[in-house]
Amino acid sequence: MKTKIFVFFGIFCLLLGMASMFAVGADTPESDMVVIFEENFDDYEAGVDVKKTKISDFFYTEAQSIGDSWIKVQEDANANLYLTSCVFTQVYTQNKIEGAYVFSVDVFHSDGATQNGILVRAPENRAAFYEGDGDADNSAALSGIMIYPKSNRIGINVKSFDASLSTGVKNNTQWFDLPEGASFGGSKFYTVKVEDNGVDEMKFYVNDTLICRVTMADAGKKYKDLQIKESCFASATMYDAEGNQLATYTNTLAMANGSRIGWATRITTLSLDSIKIMGSAENVVTEAPTEAPTEAPTEAPTEALTQAPAVETEVVGTTETPSVVETQAEAVPQETTSPDVQPQTQVVDDSLAVWILIAVMLVAVGITAGVVVVKVRK
Repeated sequence: MKTKIFVFFGIFCLLLGMASMFAVGADTPESDMVVIFEENFDDYEAGVDVKKTKISDFFYTEAQSIGDSWIKVQEDANANLYLTSCVFTQVYTQNKIEGAYVFSVDVFHSDGATQNGILVRAPENRAAFYEGDGDADNSAALSGIMIYPKSNRIGINVKSFDASLSTGVKNNTQWFDLPEGASFGGSKFYTVKVEDNGVDEMKFYVNDTLICRVTMADAGKKYKDLQIKESCFASATMYDAEGNQLATYTNTLAMANGSRIGWATRITTLSLDSIKIMGSAENVVTEAPTEAPTEAPTEAPTEALTQAPAVETEVVGTTETPSVVETQAEAVPQETTSPDVQPQTQVVDDSLAVWILIAVMLVAVGITAGVVVVKVRK
């Protein structure tokens, strides 16, 4: 009887140790994530420029000199401080986020048509994210996946390549009703949240209510003439909150090897607060800060891309003259000096080391128990 008990205990410990080791590499729930970036603007005064806030430590920011563009801290009737981006602006992470993460932001007001929005999985490219895409009602041409908070609805746009269009950029927007009582009209803040497993699935929420999810597949698509520098997903599928398939897209502009997060505006305004990015110990920022686009429009641009680009599935660079025709003239942005930013370092979660130590100890106990069993049998 004692022999059987030792055998059972030894096997149990061994299996538990192995399970612990495998659990370390699994998707990390939000409760186990650490804060990578957070800003609520409470430490500033109304009128402060974005470059004087913590946003500029982690995000690249640009308020174009054309059209009286600006990004500043503002104050509402309840003395709450928040950030507004006005006219031609773009704000995006200087380094892509790798691995699973949760991005959340409170939206106060979003006016105009779909010419402003929040961007995720945005690939690096030669154009500014506020540039037009040929559609009068849309903007942020090469922005990956756009989130449009509009009044009592929210739109999720999985951008894709389409050679039949003059710019080569197609908008694939699905619209969803907000949870009852919610509105992005400017009277209250409502939280938009994105859960990204870091591999092939994203979930979109408003006030913790699931709106939809997007799965992505066939990584490796590259569009050299759009000068997108990173691999994208060749296909994506969108489902509603109940799991019903809504649409499948091909040749998407959603980045496959990480996520660039931010927002852009074009002749509109977007007001945000409580910006937060959480990630697991596997979230490692490896890139140097992204340089700002060196060319700016001299007038309100209508189409940043004027010819349909060709699709390239393997080759990143090309010696051919790109088919992307720039409509901007040389101009100096309103603020051309990027902040001095040190490269982001790896975020270390102490729980990882603890789990590994526990796993090793349990495996050792299992082995010891096995040895005891052998001795008992002898």
